[in-house]
Amino acid sequence: MIKMEDKNVIAGLERTYRTMNPSQYIREIYQNSVEAGATDIRFTIDKLAHRSLGVRRGVGLDNGPGIPKDQILQLINNKNSSSKKVGGEEDNFGVGLKVSALPRNKYGLVVLSRTEEHPEGFMIWMAYEEDENGEVYAGAKELTSEENYQDYYDDGEIFIEAVVDFAEVKERNYDSYTIDGIDWLKWWSTNRVSKRHTTGTAVIMLGNHEQEDTLTSMRSEGRRFLQSRYLTFDPVRPKVTRDEKDKYLSETLDNPISFLEQKMKGCWSRSYKGYNVYIYLLKSSGDKSVYHQTRKKYTPLANSTSFTEAIVYKNEVYGDFDTAGPQTKAALSRSWGLWSNKVAKLITILVEPPAYTTETKRGVYPNEARSMLSWKDSEQAQPSNVIPMEELKAFFQKNMPEEIKDLLHEAALEDIVDIKKSKSAEELNKWMKIPRDNRRFKKGNGLLLAHKNGIELGGHLSQDLFGKVVDPKNNKPNLKPNPDPNIDPKPKEPPTEEELKRKEEKRKAREAQEKKRMEPPKVVFIRQKHEDAEGRFKINGLWQSAFYQPPSASGEEGNILWINQDHNLFYGYINAASEWLQKRNKPMTDTAIVEHIVKKFWREYAPCAIQHAKSLPNSKRDKDTFSPERLTWLFLGSIHHMIPKINSYYKTFQKIADIA
Repeated sequence: MIKMEDKNVIAGLERTYRTMNPSQYIREIYQNSVEAGATDIRFTIDKLAHRSLGVRRGVGLDNGPGIPKDQILQLINNKNSSSKKVGGEEDNFGVGLKVSALPRNKYGLVVLSRTEEHPEGFMIWMAYEEDENGEVYAGAKELTSEENYQDYYDDGEIFIEAVVDFAEVKERNYDSYTIDGIDWLKWWSTNRVSKRHTTGTAVIMLGNHEQEDTLTSMRSEGRRFLQSRYLTFDPVRPKVTRDEKDKYLSETLDNPISFLEQKMKGCWSRSYKGYNVYIYLLKSSGDKSVYHQTRKKYTPLANSTSFTEAIVYKNEVYGDFDTAGPQTKAALSRSWGLWSNKVAKLITILVEPPAYTTETKRGVYPNEARSMLSWKDSEQAQPSNVIPMEELKAFFQKNMPEEIKDLLHEAALEDIVDIKKSKSAEELNKWMKIPRDNRRFKKGNGLLLAHKNGIELGGHLSQDLFGKVVDPKNNKPNLKPNPDPNIDPKPKEPPTEEELKRKEEKRKAREAQEKKRMEPPKVVFIRQKHEDAEGRFKINGLWQSAFYQPPSASGEEGNILWINQDHNLFYGYINAASEWLQKRNKPMTDTAIVEHIVKKFWREYAPCAIQHAKSLPNSKRDKDTFSPERLTWLFLGSIHHMIPKINSYYKTFQKIADIA
């Protein structure tokens, strides 16, 4: 064997492979073929292996110009090789194919190629192999055919080659070249794309042993990955073998973006600081106008059962949108301002960040394995695999399409069941005003101090009583003298009408938002089986008792406290009320207890707790103030607040029952 030149090749291959999708090799084969200029790309069965051995092996086949014979050993065998002549800018044959395909094909990864200069073609066999010391290597096998080996024992000449040139094999008067039961000299005549194409490249997956079926995984998982990786298959749409034994039928895959566009109800685009955002509103799965999804039209981007966010880089799609769980997707959709799962599941967002260039020194670029995108914002900065999108998401929420805003509004109206305002919380707003740390007391409305002898002292604490000016920021006397009133300060340019207008609009917007924020929240009870429940209440695998949805930036929606009616904490209230009533021989059904005692108490008590928290100085700055975990802890131990109210609630229930 001709070993790879890199040190610790096996460890490097396996380490990089673990960072990839197991089907990444499909992308590498397709991209190599496209960049080589092929017009026919197929993922099909190795007909020769199937006929000779009965083994179903997957093969990537194209009609491109082929890999030059003098380059194939360097390109395929050296782990960190590169060549723009073959692989284009991304140097696919330099790294991607070996890393993505060889660890899952330890028995063999065979590359055959035909060029105009070498129409008979040649082959190279990559594999894992163990030496006499038990050390495992990866590289190109040194090959000899069974025919030549037999002649060698009959006093013939043996030919051991890493690159087998079939023209030379014929010149040595051999009409076959058999290795492990396959006559490789007949491979192209059995598996050619068409009679008119005399050039091309084939990559055959032999698996980890001689009898392994590599076609099934390529046709299922590999096909799905290919359809989730590209927006379009331009300029060449690949063909994939259908599940028809011995017939070798194939179908041409449609462009994934085409089916996404067929399922969309609306589409919008937004641009912000080099980012391009494409928003797709999909038709619901129950819409009869949705085009039937066949295998060749499949794309996870058109999934109308969950929210989808994907990153686009040069026609390729990155992200875990096809594998992320419901909780992850729910959190992701909320970060875009799509708080309702009913709406979010119909949204697909494609984000195209700026591509990194040496001129801008900012943007994204793929890693060596092309399994993920890295972000860099300066020549000196360390690259990161986290693309900064916080500003982009904030921009989107302020510039959300009106159609989506309307859907969120409708979802809120539909979901808000049994909502009543808390009178206690309304009263709380009248007197519960905790001043901010840096708030100044206005003139003429200062503190009222009382002397120990009963004499009331009025005036301003900092000035009238102590005769000093106090800096409200650090509460220390400001000993600087007042400036001379006779000296005119440097005059400032008066603000323009436009500046005054903008300032007034901002002031009104802040006031409106603050007014909405300080209103008591509405209370909504939902069950854990509700489609939005898991996204709201389940945090780190644990169900929480409540979820607070703050007002939106526009102030139109939000300020809702969602209560998990199936939480153990909620059942604790039911049990406490039931026990209290039984001891006093006051019969009520469980349903009546829930509706007329527990829910009624929560409508009064819970908004008060939220209002209390809102009035704290740091509540706006602390993002976790109203997190589901904190709310659960907040409501723990509050049953004793309900006990004194049960009798009053019961009397009200009796009156309602008597009227009924």
